Amino acid sequence: MTVALTTEEIYKITHKVQPAAQLRHLRRMGVRAERRADGTVCVLHACLASNKAPAPESKPRLKSDRGQTAHT
Repeated sequence: MTVALTTEEIYKITHKVQPAAQLRHLRRMGVRAERRADGTVCVLHACLASNKAPAPESKPRLKSDRGQTAHT
């Protein structure tokens, strides 16, 4: 096993071809990703293994709920 994901693996996760789009998508997912000197994206396997997805909220967040506190 290699230390970092391959270009093909990154594409399978993001479905994006351009490195800038791949970075945006990965960072939105909460995955730590960096750009290499040659412009390609680097994601370490260790970053994926330690990344924990946020727990889903019990109900959808609405704009009308912004002013209310969590205790109501």
